[in-house]
Amino acid sequence: MVELNDFYAVDKWTLIRLAKSALGLGVRVGGDVHFMVDPWYLNAIAELTKGERILEVGFGLSYLTHYLVKYAQHVFACDVNPMMIKAINAIGLSGVNADLFICDALTYKPPIGLTIVSNIPYSITTRLLLRLLTNYGARRLVLTLQREVALRLAAKPGSTNYGRLSVITQCLSSVKIIKHVPPWAFWPRPKVYSTIVELKPLPKPCVDVKALESLTSKLFTQPNKRAFKVIRQFYGLSEREVPGYLLNKRVRELSIDEVTELVNVLVNMGKIT
Repeated sequence: MVELNDFYAVDKWTLIRLAKSALGLGVRVGGDVHFMVDPWYLNAIAELTKGERILEVGFGLSYLTHYLVKYAQHVFACDVNPMMIKAINAIGLSGVNADLFICDALTYKPPIGLTIVSNIPYSITTRLLLRLLTNYGARRLVLTLQREVALRLAAKPGSTNYGRLSVITQCLSSVKIIKHVPPWAFWPRPKVYSTIVELKPLPKPCVDVKALESLTSKLFTQPNKRAFKVIRQFYGLSEREVPGYLLNKRVRELSIDEVTELVNVLVNMGKIT
């Protein structure tokens, strides 16, 4: 059994052993479930939350939760799997000084003004990320994502990683890459690197979010085509009806401001409602 008083002295291999013991309690691993078990990275994330009120989305076996309470003003932590609380109690980690509860992050509506911390499951990354940015009223988000996704969030126009998720995220927030995390910081090891990112929601989105989602869902299906051709295909506009920059630029070259202007044009014309 591991008590709270000596948790911070526990090494990676002890955390792996505890995670393995949870398997017999019905906790499934692999797929989307990879527990961060390296104390250095756990502490690095928690340090970013010093003095803040935290909502941890997906507390798992509460490894990160224990580190968060070391720095944060207060920690709320939710997980969709009721089995996690039973496992935490069974393996002796129930002494964490946080409010643990069960919730579905894709439908949950938290108090506004919290800093959100989460190791987001790969399979729901886009859906959960957009919900965290648009429905949570968060002060800040500190997220661990698949590295490929993190690079897409911060990508600039014209780059390989630039796409729909880049535009929407940067319309809603400022994006900062904190550090990359190797596979061996998790158990079981994922096949890819992860990245810790910080998102700070902007006071006001650059444009109506639903309209932006509607346009980008069509626009970025053909990122290498000239933007005008894609707009004509989906919305039937002529050259005279669109901003001049669309005539020569490819979709992947459009800046956030240019996409924003295009959204407003289409909304004003009644093409997007």
